[in-house]
Amino acid sequence: MGNWNRTFNIYGLYIHKQHILVVLRESGPFMHKYDLPGGSVLEDEMLDDALKRHLSSYHVFPEAKRSLGTFDFLVAHDMNGKRLLHQICALYLVDLNFEKDTAVPLIFEATKKEPKKYKFLSFDKISAQTASPILVKAKELALELEAQSFL
Repeated sequence: MGNWNRTFNIYGLYIHKQHILVVLRESGPFMHKYDLPGGSVLEDEMLDDALKRHLSSYHVFPEAKRSLGTFDFLVAHDMNGKRLLHQICALYLVDLNFEKDTAVPLIFEATKKEPKKYKFLSFDKISAQTASPILVKAKELALELEAQSFL
C-alpha cells in the first residue's frame, strides 16, 4: 500500500440526447483521454463548491441534481515516486447553465480567463481505450438512468 498516491475528486455528469459533456485531458494519468469535467477537492472545500469551481473554468455553471455515488479506481501512474494512483471520485448528475451572467465573480475567481474546451461525446465513443475510468462508469450509469426514464 505504500506505493500508492490517493486523490479525492468530484465530477459532474451532464447528459444531452445520448451525449455526455466531456473534456480531453492534456496531462495527468488520463492524458489524451476523455474525462468528465471536475477534479480535486481542496482542503476546507465543500463538494458543491468544488464542483462549481471546476465547471466554471469551462464557463458552464452546474446545479447538482443528485449524487450518483462514490467510486474508486486504481490506475498505473508514476507520481511522487509512487507507481499507483488510487482515485476516489464523487459523481453528481448535474444540470448546466450555459448562459449565466458572469459579470458577478464567484468567490473563488481571481481573474477572468479564457474558458477551457469541452465537447459532447456520444455514448458509443466512450470506452476504456478512449476515456477515464470515471467516464466509463458514468456512461454505464447514464444508460441505466435512461432505461429507467430518469433522463
